Order: sequence, then C-alpha cells, then structure tokens
Amino acid sequence: MNFKRMTVAEVSYGCRDPKNQNYAPGVTNVNFEDDLFFKHLDNPNEKNHVNVKKFIECLGICHTVITEEKKD
Repeated sequence: MNFKRMTVAEVSYGCRDPKNQNYAPGVTNVNFEDDLFFKHLDNPNEKNHVNVKKFIECLGICHTVITEEKKD
C-alpha cells in the first residue's frame, strides 16, 4: 500500500495515478504528488497552511514514535 492522497480541512490533496517520485533512501510506501499541497505547506498566508502542518505532524506522530532518554 502506498500513501497517495489525503484530505485536510475539506481540501483533497494528491492524485489517483501519481508519477513515481524519487525520495531519499529509506522512504518507502509513499508516492505523493500535488503542487497545491506544497504551495499550502510552504506559504503561511494560505488559508489551509496551519491545517496542513498539523495534519502532517499528527500523521508523523501517529505513524511511529521512538522516544529517546538522554542521560545529561
């Protein structure tokens, strides 16, 4: 299964048949393509900017969390 699409605050991002993307080594199961998403993510003045940032943060936290205890 690949991550291709998402909906954030009633705005749908991604496409049904994205082109294969080149991601950093180790990034798997993602094939996401949408210029509007990156426009909203990169521009704090966009209406959906905060919602997109919060969605990505929640996605990352819910997907995997590895805690680390530092001794100092």
